[in-house]
Amino acid sequence: MVDTENEQTFTLTSEVTKINAPHQWIWEMSITYINEQGQYETKKFGYPLTLQFNIVRNTLAQSNTGDFTIYNLAKATRSAIFQDRFATQIIKYITLNAGYEGNLIQVFRGKIQECYSKRVGVDVLTNIKAWDIGVNERVMCVTFQAGTTFKDAIKNVLAQSPYDLGAIGDIQGTFKTDTSFVGTPLNIANQITNGHTFVDNGTVNTLNNNECLDTGVLVLDDKTLIGTPERRNQSVTANIIFNPSLMVGQLIEVQSSIASEFSGTYYLGGMTHSGTISGAEAGQRITTVDLLCGAFLPNSDTNITGQTQRVGFTKVKQEKVTPVNTNYGSSVEEVYRYIKDHRGNVSGLTKRITPLISWKDMLQPAGSGNKNADINAQITKDILYNCENIAQQLTNFMNTYCKGYKIKIVSGWRTIQNNASLSNASKESVHLRGGAIDFTVTNAPSYTVFYNYFYPSWQNFTYLYRVSSSSRYNIHVQNTLGKGGARRSKGN
Repeated sequence: MVDTENEQTFTLTSEVTKINAPHQWIWEMSITYINEQGQYETKKFGYPLTLQFNIVRNTLAQSNTGDFTIYNLAKATRSAIFQDRFATQIIKYITLNAGYEGNLIQVFRGKIQECYSKRVGVDVLTNIKAWDIGVNERVMCVTFQAGTTFKDAIKNVLAQSPYDLGAIGDIQGTFKTDTSFVGTPLNIANQITNGHTFVDNGTVNTLNNNECLDTGVLVLDDKTLIGTPERRNQSVTANIIFNPSLMVGQLIEVQSSIASEFSGTYYLGGMTHSGTISGAEAGQRITTVDLLCGAFLPNSDTNITGQTQRVGFTKVKQEKVTPVNTNYGSSVEEVYRYIKDHRGNVSGLTKRITPLISWKDMLQPAGSGNKNADINAQITKDILYNCENIAQQLTNFMNTYCKGYKIKIVSGWRTIQNNASLSNASKESVHLRGGAIDFTVTNAPSYTVFYNYFYPSWQNFTYLYRVSSSSRYNIHVQNTLGKGGARRSKGN
Protein backbone atom coordinates (compact mmCIF):
# COMPACT_ATOMS: atom_id res chain seq x y z
CA MET A 1 0.00 0.00 0.00
CA VAL A 2 1.19 3.50 -0.83
CA ASP A 3 2.02 5.64 2.18
CA THR A 4 0.36 8.98 1.35
CA GLU A 5 -0.15 10.36 4.83
CA ASN A 6 2.68 9.07 7.00
CA GLU A 7 5.75 9.18 4.82
CA GLN A 8 8.75 9.08 7.17
CA THR A 9 11.49 11.67 6.74
CA PHE A 10 14.89 11.64 8.45
CA THR A 11 17.82 13.93 9.09
CA LEU A 12 21.44 12.93 9.53
CA THR A 13 21.27 13.36 13.30
CA SER A 14 18.54 12.85 15.87
CA GLU A 15 15.72 11.45 13.75
CA VAL A 16 17.90 8.75 12.21
CA THR A 17 19.13 7.58 15.59
CA LYS A 18 15.52 6.91 16.64
CA ILE A 19 15.21 4.11 14.11
CA ASN A 20 15.01 0.79 15.92
CA ALA A 21 17.24 -1.12 13.52
CA PRO A 22 20.52 -2.16 15.18
CA HIS A 23 23.03 -3.70 12.76
CA GLN A 24 20.71 -2.76 9.89
CA TRP A 25 21.69 -0.84 6.82
CA ILE A 26 19.75 2.41 6.56
CA TRP A 27 19.67 5.22 4.02
CA GLU A 28 18.63 8.83 3.60
CA MET A 29 18.10 10.80 0.41
CA SER A 30 17.75 14.56 0.12
CA ILE A 31 16.67 16.46 -3.00
CA THR A 32 17.08 20.23 -3.18
CA TYR A 33 15.26 22.40 -5.73
CA ILE A 34 13.75 25.86 -6.23
CA ASN A 35 10.04 25.85 -5.36
CA GLU A 36 7.23 27.91 -6.88
CA GLN A 37 8.03 30.79 -4.51
CA GLY A 38 11.56 30.96 -5.89
CA GLN A 39 13.11 29.63 -2.68
CA TYR A 40 15.34 26.61 -2.15
CA GLU A 41 13.50 23.68 -0.61
CA THR A 42 14.76 20.24 0.40
CA LYS A 43 12.82 16.99 0.55
CA LYS A 44 14.26 14.25 2.76
CA PHE A 45 13.14 10.64 2.94
CA GLY A 46 14.74 7.30 3.68
CA TYR A 47 14.69 4.06 5.64
CA PRO A 48 12.49 2.08 6.23
CA LEU A 49 11.26 2.81 2.69
CA THR A 50 12.74 0.43 0.11
CA LEU A 51 15.61 1.72 -2.04
CA GLN A 52 17.15 -0.05 -5.02
CA PHE A 53 20.33 1.59 -6.28
CA ASN A 54 23.08 1.35 -8.88
CA ILE A 55 25.87 3.93 -8.59
CA VAL A 56 28.90 4.24 -10.88
CA ARG A 57 31.84 6.42 -9.78
CA ASN A 58 35.23 6.59 -11.50
CA THR A 59 38.12 8.76 -12.69
CA LEU A 60 37.31 8.30 -16.37
CA ALA A 61 35.95 10.80 -18.88
CA GLN A 62 32.29 9.77 -18.63
CA SER A 63 30.02 11.19 -15.93
CA ASN A 64 29.49 9.45 -12.63
CA THR A 65 25.89 8.23 -12.52
CA GLY A 66 23.25 7.11 -10.06
CA ASP A 67 20.08 5.11 -10.76
CA PHE A 68 17.64 4.91 -7.84
CA THR A 69 14.21 3.35 -7.37
CA ILE A 70 12.23 4.23 -4.24
CA TYR A 71 9.06 2.41 -3.24
CA ASN A 72 5.91 4.22 -2.12
CA LEU A 73 6.89 7.83 -1.67
CA ALA A 74 4.05 10.15 -0.66
CA LYS A 75 2.25 11.82 -3.55
CA ALA A 76 3.39 15.32 -2.51
CA THR A 77 7.02 14.21 -2.53
CA ARG A 78 6.69 12.50 -5.91
CA SER A 79 5.24 15.68 -7.38
CA ALA A 80 7.95 17.88 -5.87
CA ILE A 81 10.89 15.83 -7.14
CA PHE A 82 9.46 15.05 -10.60
CA GLN A 83 11.96 15.96 -13.34
CA ASP A 84 11.39 15.89 -17.08
CA ARG A 85 14.64 14.94 -18.76
CA PHE A 86 14.13 17.64 -21.41
CA ALA A 87 13.56 20.44 -18.87
CA THR A 88 17.30 21.10 -18.59
CA GLN A 89 16.78 24.60 -17.23
CA ILE A 90 15.34 23.12 -14.00
CA ILE A 91 18.15 22.00 -11.67
CA LYS A 92 17.51 19.59 -8.80
CA TYR A 93 20.36 18.30 -6.65
CA ILE A 94 20.39 14.84 -5.07
CA THR A 95 22.45 13.38 -2.21
CA LEU A 96 22.31 9.78 -1.00
CA ASN A 97 23.76 8.77 2.38
CA ALA A 98 23.92 5.15 3.52
CA GLY A 99 25.41 3.14 6.35
CA TYR A 100 24.63 1.64 9.72
CA GLU A 101 22.50 3.46 12.26
CA GLY A 102 24.22 6.64 13.42
CA ASN A 103 27.01 6.36 10.83
CA LEU A 104 25.68 7.52 7.46
CA ILE A 105 28.21 8.20 4.70
CA GLN A 106 27.69 10.15 1.49
CA VAL A 107 27.54 7.63 -1.36
CA PHE A 108 26.40 9.85 -4.22
CA ARG A 109 26.00 13.56 -4.93
CA GLY A 110 24.84 14.98 -8.25
CA LYS A 111 22.09 16.47 -10.39
CA ILE A 112 18.83 14.77 -11.32
CA GLN A 113 18.59 14.01 -15.03
CA GLU A 114 15.05 12.61 -14.86
CA CYS A 115 12.58 11.48 -12.21
CA TYR A 116 9.34 9.61 -12.99
CA SER A 117 6.89 7.50 -10.99
CA LYS A 118 4.70 4.56 -12.00
CA ARG A 119 2.47 1.99 -10.34
CA VAL A 120 3.57 -1.65 -10.32
CA GLY A 121 0.99 -3.88 -8.65
CA VAL A 122 0.15 -2.35 -5.27
CA ASP A 123 3.35 -0.28 -5.16
CA VAL A 124 4.27 3.08 -6.67
CA LEU A 125 7.89 3.13 -7.85
CA THR A 126 9.80 6.38 -8.29
CA ASN A 127 12.86 6.12 -10.50
CA ILE A 128 15.59 8.76 -10.39
CA LYS A 129 18.47 8.97 -12.83
CA ALA A 130 21.26 11.35 -11.87
CA TRP A 131 24.74 12.35 -12.93
CA ASP A 132 27.70 14.50 -11.86
CA ILE A 133 26.97 17.76 -10.12
CA GLY A 134 29.03 19.60 -12.75
CA VAL A 135 27.37 18.23 -15.88
CA ASN A 136 26.56 21.03 -18.34
CA GLU A 137 28.88 23.45 -16.53
CA ARG A 138 29.63 26.66 -18.35
CA VAL A 139 32.36 27.03 -20.97
CA MET A 140 35.04 29.61 -20.25
CA CYS A 141 38.01 31.19 -22.02
CA VAL A 142 41.15 31.86 -20.00
CA THR A 143 44.72 32.93 -20.75
CA PHE A 144 47.69 32.24 -18.49
CA GLN A 145 50.75 34.43 -18.75
CA ALA A 146 54.22 33.01 -19.25
CA GLY A 147 55.71 31.98 -15.91
CA THR A 148 52.38 30.89 -14.38
CA THR A 149 52.80 27.51 -12.67
CA PHE A 150 50.58 24.65 -13.76
CA LYS A 151 49.35 24.22 -10.17
CA ASP A 152 48.27 27.88 -9.89
CA ALA A 153 46.52 27.62 -13.25
CA ILE A 154 44.61 24.52 -12.14
CA LYS A 155 43.55 26.15 -8.88
CA ASN A 156 42.43 29.24 -10.80
CA VAL A 157 40.13 27.43 -13.22
CA LEU A 158 38.74 24.97 -10.66
CA ALA A 159 37.86 27.86 -8.33
CA GLN A 160 35.38 28.88 -11.05
CA SER A 161 33.78 25.42 -11.22
CA PRO A 162 30.78 24.12 -9.25
CA TYR A 163 32.93 21.50 -7.50
CA ASP A 164 34.45 21.40 -4.04
CA LEU A 165 38.25 21.53 -4.31
CA GLY A 166 39.88 18.34 -3.02
CA ALA A 167 43.46 17.11 -3.40
CA ILE A 168 46.04 18.69 -5.69
CA GLY A 169 49.22 16.65 -5.96
CA ASP A 170 52.79 17.55 -6.77
CA ILE A 171 52.08 19.25 -10.10
CA GLN A 172 55.29 20.58 -11.64
CA GLY A 173 55.88 22.90 -14.58
CA THR A 174 55.21 26.46 -15.79
CA PHE A 175 53.90 27.97 -19.01
CA LYS A 176 56.80 29.10 -21.22
CA THR A 177 54.60 31.47 -23.24
CA ASP A 178 51.19 33.08 -22.82
CA THR A 179 48.75 30.19 -23.22
CA SER A 180 44.97 30.24 -23.78
CA PHE A 181 42.34 27.56 -23.18
CA VAL A 182 38.65 27.26 -24.05
CA GLY A 183 36.39 24.73 -22.31
CA THR A 184 34.75 23.89 -19.01
CA PRO A 185 36.91 24.27 -15.88
CA LEU A 186 37.26 20.48 -15.61
CA ASN A 187 38.17 20.18 -19.28
CA ILE A 188 40.81 22.91 -19.02
CA ALA A 189 42.30 21.32 -15.88
CA ASN A 190 42.58 18.02 -17.74
CA GLN A 191 44.28 19.72 -20.69
CA ILE A 192 46.89 21.09 -18.30
CA THR A 193 47.35 17.82 -16.36
CA ASN A 194 47.04 15.47 -19.34
CA GLY A 195 43.91 13.80 -17.97
CA HIS A 196 44.86 13.57 -14.29
CA THR A 197 41.94 15.61 -12.90
CA PHE A 198 38.66 13.90 -11.96
CA VAL A 199 35.42 14.52 -10.04
CA ASP A 200 33.99 12.20 -7.42
CA ASN A 201 30.88 13.05 -5.41
CA GLY A 202 31.11 16.72 -6.25
CA THR A 203 34.80 17.02 -5.26
CA VAL A 204 37.52 17.57 -7.85
CA ASN A 205 41.00 16.06 -7.40
CA THR A 206 44.24 16.24 -9.38
CA LEU A 207 46.66 13.34 -8.82
CA ASN A 208 49.80 12.12 -10.57
CA ASN A 209 50.23 8.45 -11.52
CA ASN A 210 51.97 7.57 -8.25
CA GLU A 211 49.67 9.66 -6.02
CA CYS A 212 46.56 8.67 -4.09
CA LEU A 213 44.11 10.27 -1.69
CA ASP A 214 45.18 10.35 1.95
CA THR A 215 42.44 8.02 3.20
CA GLY A 216 44.43 5.00 4.38
CA VAL A 217 44.83 1.64 2.63
CA LEU A 218 41.84 -0.70 2.57
CA VAL A 219 42.81 -4.40 2.71
CA LEU A 220 40.65 -6.85 0.73
CA ASP A 221 41.38 -10.45 1.73
CA ASP A 222 39.59 -13.78 1.41
CA LYS A 223 37.20 -12.81 4.20
CA THR A 224 36.22 -9.55 2.49
CA LEU A 225 36.18 -10.56 -1.17
CA ILE A 226 33.08 -12.03 -2.76
CA GLY A 227 34.37 -14.47 -5.34
CA THR A 228 37.79 -14.10 -6.94
CA PRO A 229 39.52 -11.02 -8.42
CA GLU A 230 39.68 -11.06 -12.23
CA ARG A 231 41.76 -9.23 -14.85
CA ARG A 232 39.77 -6.99 -17.20
CA ASN A 233 41.92 -5.18 -19.79
CA GLN A 234 43.86 -2.52 -17.84
CA SER A 235 42.31 -3.28 -14.47
CA VAL A 236 41.63 -5.95 -11.86
CA THR A 237 38.00 -6.15 -10.77
CA ALA A 238 36.69 -7.62 -7.52
CA ASN A 239 33.35 -7.83 -5.73
CA ILE A 240 33.13 -6.99 -2.02
CA ILE A 241 30.42 -6.38 0.54
CA PHE A 242 28.87 -2.93 0.05
CA ASN A 243 31.34 -0.34 1.35
CA PRO A 244 30.01 3.25 1.17
CA SER A 245 33.23 4.70 2.63
CA LEU A 246 35.31 4.01 -0.48
CA MET A 247 36.69 7.00 -2.36
CA VAL A 248 37.87 7.02 -5.96
CA GLY A 249 41.62 7.67 -5.90
CA GLN A 250 42.46 5.78 -2.71
CA LEU A 251 44.74 2.74 -2.40
CA ILE A 252 43.43 -0.83 -2.16
CA GLU A 253 45.50 -3.81 -0.98
CA VAL A 254 44.36 -7.16 -2.42
CA GLN A 255 45.34 -10.36 -0.62
CA SER A 256 43.78 -13.32 -2.42
CA SER A 257 44.96 -16.87 -1.76
CA ILE A 258 42.97 -18.14 -4.76
CA ALA A 259 44.20 -15.59 -7.31
CA SER A 260 47.56 -14.83 -5.69
CA GLU A 261 48.92 -13.47 -8.97
CA PHE A 262 46.70 -10.42 -8.46
CA SER A 263 47.63 -9.78 -4.83
CA GLY A 264 49.22 -6.37 -4.37
CA THR A 265 48.60 -2.64 -4.00
CA TYR A 266 46.29 -0.90 -6.48
CA TYR A 267 44.77 2.48 -7.17
CA LEU A 268 40.96 2.56 -6.96
CA GLY A 269 40.05 3.89 -10.39
CA GLY A 270 36.33 3.29 -10.06
CA MET A 271 33.54 1.38 -8.36
CA THR A 272 29.91 0.37 -8.72
CA HIS A 273 27.58 0.18 -5.73
CA SER A 274 24.39 -1.83 -6.28
CA GLY A 275 21.71 -3.48 -4.20
CA THR A 276 18.67 -2.93 -1.99
CA ILE A 277 18.26 -1.30 1.43
CA SER A 278 14.83 -1.75 2.96
CA GLY A 279 12.98 -2.05 6.23
CA ALA A 280 10.47 -4.40 4.61
CA GLU A 281 12.64 -6.94 2.80
CA ALA A 282 16.09 -8.42 2.83
CA GLY A 283 18.41 -7.41 0.05
CA GLN A 284 21.94 -7.94 -1.18
CA ARG A 285 24.39 -5.03 -1.42
CA ILE A 286 27.62 -5.34 -3.41
CA THR A 287 30.45 -3.02 -4.33
CA THR A 288 32.47 -3.85 -7.44
CA VAL A 289 35.89 -2.19 -7.41
CA ASP A 290 37.90 -1.39 -10.52
CA LEU A 291 41.60 -1.44 -9.62
CA LEU A 292 43.89 0.18 -12.16
CA CYS A 293 47.02 -1.58 -13.37
CA GLY A 294 49.11 -1.80 -16.52
CA ALA A 295 49.78 1.31 -18.54
CA PHE A 296 47.46 3.45 -16.45
CA LEU A 297 49.65 3.16 -13.38
CA PRO A 298 53.40 2.52 -13.74
CA ASN A 299 53.87 0.58 -10.51
CA SER A 300 50.58 -1.25 -10.05
CA ASP A 301 51.41 -4.03 -12.51
CA THR A 302 54.62 -5.08 -10.75
CA ASN A 303 52.75 -7.94 -9.10
CA ILE A 304 51.80 -9.16 -12.58
CA THR A 305 55.04 -8.48 -14.45
CA GLY A 306 57.41 -9.33 -11.59
CA GLN A 307 59.41 -6.15 -12.18
CA THR A 308 60.96 -4.35 -9.25
CA GLN A 309 58.95 -1.40 -7.97
CA ARG A 310 60.99 1.79 -8.31
CA VAL A 311 58.55 4.58 -7.44
CA GLY A 312 56.51 4.42 -4.24
CA PHE A 313 53.03 5.86 -3.76
CA THR A 314 52.57 9.23 -2.13
CA LYS A 315 49.35 10.33 -0.45
CA VAL A 316 47.78 13.74 -0.95
CA LYS A 317 45.59 15.71 1.43
CA GLN A 318 44.61 19.06 -0.04
CA GLU A 319 48.10 20.13 -1.23
CA LYS A 320 50.18 18.22 1.34
CA VAL A 321 52.10 15.32 -0.24
CA THR A 322 53.72 12.60 1.92
CA PRO A 323 55.00 9.03 1.27
CA VAL A 324 52.60 6.16 1.84
CA ASN A 325 53.58 3.87 4.70
CA THR A 326 51.76 0.59 4.15
CA ASN A 327 53.19 -1.30 7.13
CA TYR A 328 49.89 -3.12 7.51
CA GLY A 329 48.37 -5.05 4.66
CA SER A 330 51.60 -5.60 2.74
CA SER A 331 51.16 -8.33 0.15
CA VAL A 332 52.95 -11.64 -0.19
CA GLU A 333 54.10 -10.58 -3.66
CA GLU A 334 55.67 -7.42 -2.25
CA VAL A 335 57.46 -9.27 0.56
CA TYR A 336 58.71 -11.94 -1.85
CA ARG A 337 60.16 -9.26 -4.14
CA TYR A 338 61.81 -7.56 -1.16
CA ILE A 339 63.51 -10.79 -0.06
CA LYS A 340 64.79 -11.49 -3.57
CA ASP A 341 65.92 -7.88 -4.10
CA HIS A 342 67.88 -8.00 -0.81
CA ARG A 343 69.21 -11.56 -1.26
CA GLY A 344 67.52 -12.87 1.86
CA ASN A 345 68.48 -9.99 4.16
CA VAL A 346 65.24 -9.10 5.95
CA SER A 347 66.76 -6.88 8.64
CA GLY A 348 65.18 -3.80 7.02
CA LEU A 349 61.80 -5.41 6.34
CA THR A 350 59.37 -3.31 8.41
CA LYS A 351 56.13 -4.59 6.86
CA ARG A 352 53.69 -6.30 9.18
CA ILE A 353 51.25 -9.13 8.58
CA THR A 354 49.09 -7.92 11.46
CA PRO A 355 49.58 -5.22 14.12
CA LEU A 356 50.76 -8.05 16.40
CA ILE A 357 53.16 -9.90 14.09
CA SER A 358 55.64 -8.60 11.51
CA TRP A 359 57.06 -10.41 8.50
CA LYS A 360 60.50 -10.29 10.11
CA ASP A 361 59.03 -12.05 13.17
CA MET A 362 58.01 -14.91 10.91
CA LEU A 363 61.18 -15.06 8.80
CA GLN A 364 64.05 -14.16 11.13
CA PRO A 365 63.04 -13.36 14.72
CA ALA A 366 65.66 -12.43 17.29
CA GLY A 367 67.93 -15.40 17.96
CA SER A 368 66.79 -17.26 14.86
CA GLY A 369 69.16 -19.63 13.09
CA ASN A 370 67.82 -18.63 9.66
CA LYS A 371 70.74 -17.34 7.57
CA ASN A 372 70.26 -14.74 4.83
CA ALA A 373 71.61 -16.96 2.05
CA ASP A 374 69.38 -19.86 3.10
CA ILE A 375 66.33 -17.57 3.28
CA ASN A 376 67.02 -16.32 -0.25
CA ALA A 377 67.54 -19.85 -1.61
CA GLN A 378 64.55 -21.54 0.03
CA ILE A 379 61.79 -18.94 0.37
CA THR A 380 58.71 -19.44 -1.83
CA LYS A 381 55.42 -17.62 -2.16
CA ASP A 382 53.61 -20.68 -0.77
CA ILE A 383 55.74 -20.47 2.39
CA LEU A 384 54.89 -16.78 2.74
CA TYR A 385 51.17 -17.50 2.35
CA ASN A 386 51.44 -20.13 5.10
CA CYS A 387 53.26 -17.62 7.32
CA GLU A 388 50.55 -15.05 6.65
CA ASN A 389 47.77 -17.52 7.42
CA ILE A 390 49.08 -18.74 10.77
CA ALA A 391 50.00 -15.19 11.84
CA GLN A 392 46.47 -14.00 11.11
CA GLN A 393 45.01 -17.00 12.93
CA LEU A 394 47.12 -16.36 16.02
CA THR A 395 46.33 -12.62 15.99
CA ASN A 396 42.60 -13.29 15.73
CA PHE A 397 42.84 -15.79 18.58
CA MET A 398 44.77 -13.41 20.82
CA ASN A 399 42.34 -10.56 20.10
CA THR A 400 39.40 -12.82 20.96
CA TYR A 401 40.64 -14.77 23.98
CA CYS A 402 43.79 -13.02 25.22
CA LYS A 403 43.32 -9.36 24.44
CA GLY A 404 45.93 -7.15 26.08
CA TYR A 405 48.66 -9.77 26.26
CA LYS A 406 51.93 -9.27 24.38
CA ILE A 407 53.85 -11.97 22.58
CA LYS A 408 57.43 -12.52 21.39
CA ILE A 409 57.97 -14.81 18.41
CA VAL A 410 60.63 -17.44 19.09
CA SER A 411 60.34 -19.33 15.81
CA GLY A 412 58.25 -18.95 12.67
CA TRP A 413 59.38 -20.34 9.34
CA ARG A 414 62.60 -22.33 9.58
CA THR A 415 65.15 -23.00 6.89
CA ILE A 416 66.21 -26.61 6.39
CA GLN A 417 69.58 -25.91 8.00
CA ASN A 418 68.07 -24.15 11.01
CA ASN A 419 65.54 -26.92 11.62
CA ALA A 420 68.25 -29.61 11.39
CA SER A 421 70.33 -27.82 14.02
CA LEU A 422 67.55 -28.17 16.62
CA SER A 423 67.80 -31.45 18.50
CA ASN A 424 64.09 -31.79 19.28
CA ALA A 425 62.73 -30.60 15.91
CA SER A 426 60.96 -33.05 13.59
CA LYS A 427 62.56 -33.56 10.18
CA GLU A 428 59.10 -32.89 8.75
CA SER A 429 58.25 -29.98 11.04
CA VAL A 430 55.41 -27.69 9.98
CA HIS A 431 57.86 -24.83 10.62
CA LEU A 432 59.58 -25.85 7.38
CA ARG A 433 56.39 -24.95 5.49
CA GLY A 434 55.80 -21.70 7.39
CA GLY A 435 52.69 -23.08 9.03
CA ALA A 436 53.68 -22.86 12.71
CA ILE A 437 54.67 -20.32 15.34
CA ASP A 438 56.53 -20.77 18.63
CA PHE A 439 56.09 -17.79 20.92
CA THR A 440 56.27 -16.55 24.48
CA VAL A 441 53.62 -14.43 26.17
CA THR A 442 55.76 -11.75 27.77
CA ASN A 443 53.16 -10.54 30.29
CA ALA A 444 51.43 -13.84 31.00
CA PRO A 445 50.09 -14.44 34.51
CA SER A 446 50.89 -18.15 34.58
CA TYR A 447 51.38 -21.22 32.45
CA THR A 448 48.09 -22.75 33.65
CA VAL A 449 46.09 -19.69 32.59
CA PHE A 450 47.31 -19.93 29.00
CA TYR A 451 46.96 -23.67 28.88
CA ASN A 452 43.30 -23.20 29.75
CA TYR A 453 42.95 -20.50 27.06
CA PHE A 454 44.43 -22.54 24.24
CA TYR A 455 43.44 -26.13 24.96
CA PRO A 456 39.62 -25.77 24.64
CA SER A 457 39.56 -22.83 22.21
CA TRP A 458 42.14 -23.43 19.45
CA GLN A 459 39.73 -25.59 17.47
CA ASN A 460 40.75 -27.48 14.34
CA PHE A 461 44.41 -26.74 15.10
CA THR A 462 47.12 -28.47 17.12
CA TYR A 463 49.39 -26.94 19.69
CA LEU A 464 52.19 -27.90 22.07
CA TYR A 465 53.31 -26.23 25.27
CA ARG A 466 56.95 -26.57 26.20
CA VAL A 467 57.77 -25.33 29.67
CA SER A 468 61.43 -24.70 30.43
CA SER A 469 60.83 -23.37 33.94
CA SER A 470 57.96 -22.34 36.17
CA SER A 471 58.18 -18.73 34.93
CA ARG A 472 59.08 -19.14 31.24
CA TYR A 473 57.48 -21.25 28.54
CA ASN A 474 56.95 -21.41 24.80
CA ILE A 475 53.66 -22.05 23.03
CA HIS A 476 53.53 -23.77 19.66
CA VAL A 477 50.57 -23.30 17.33
CA GLN A 478 50.15 -24.55 13.79
CA ASN A 479 47.58 -24.74 11.04
CA THR A 480 47.79 -28.33 9.89
CA LEU A 481 47.52 -31.88 11.24
CA GLY A 482 49.87 -33.18 8.55
CA LYS A 483 53.33 -34.63 8.96
CA GLY A 484 55.29 -33.02 11.71
CA GLY A 485 52.09 -31.98 13.49
CA ALA A 486 52.40 -31.31 17.20
CA ARG A 487 50.11 -33.31 19.45
CA ARG A 488 47.89 -31.99 22.21
CA SER A 489 50.27 -32.22 25.11
CA LYS A 490 52.02 -30.28 27.82
CA GLY A 491 55.78 -30.19 28.14
CA ASN A 492 57.67 -30.66 31.34
